[in-house]
Amino acid sequence: MSAAQQTRSSWGKLVANHPWLLVGGAVFTVGALFFCLGLFDWLQIGGLDERFQQHARTVQGTVLTKTITSSSGGGTLKRPQSSSPIYYVTYRFSTPEGKEFEGSAGVYSETWHNLAEGGPIHITYLPGEPLTNRVEGQTDLGSAAAGLLMGGLLALGGGALAFWDLRRFARKRRLERPG
Repeated sequence: MSAAQQTRSSWGKLVANHPWLLVGGAVFTVGALFFCLGLFDWLQIGGLDERFQQHARTVQGTVLTKTITSSSGGGTLKRPQSSSPIYYVTYRFSTPEGKEFEGSAGVYSETWHNLAEGGPIHITYLPGEPLTNRVEGQTDLGSAAAGLLMGGLLALGGGALAFWDLRRFARKRRLERPG
C-alpha cells in the first residue's frame, strides 16, 4: 500500500469514527468566514461613519416610497407579517449645486412610522460624493455587528465541538498504544 493510500485510508477512518470533528471543523470554518466578513464590514463602515461625522452635509429630501420587507425574504408587505420586518424608504434630494439624486435605505421602525410618502426627510451626504448618502441619524453598523456576533458564535461552537472530538480521538489513540 502506498503512502498516499495509507493517508487516504487514515483520513477516511478518522472521518468515519469521528464525524463531529468534521462537522465542528466545517462549522468553525463557516463561523470564522462570517466573523472575518463582519470585521471587514465593521472597519469599512466605521471609517465611513467617521467621514460622515466630519464632512457630511445635510439637506432636506422627499420620501418617494415606504416599504416593509419580510426578514424571511418574502416580497414587499403592506403590513408586517413577520416577527422582524425590515423598513425601507426611497428618497430624492438635491445638492446645493442643483444636482438631483435618489437613494434608498433601511431605517429604524420609529423613523419609518414618522415619515410619509411625499413628505420631507433629512438626508446626509458626503460633499463630492453625493451618491454616498443616508438618512440622517442612521448607520449601517448593525449588519456588521450581526456578522461579528453570529460568526464568533459559530466559530466558538464549531471549534469547541471539533476540539472535544479531537481530544476523544487523541485519548483513544493514547489508550491503544502499547506500553
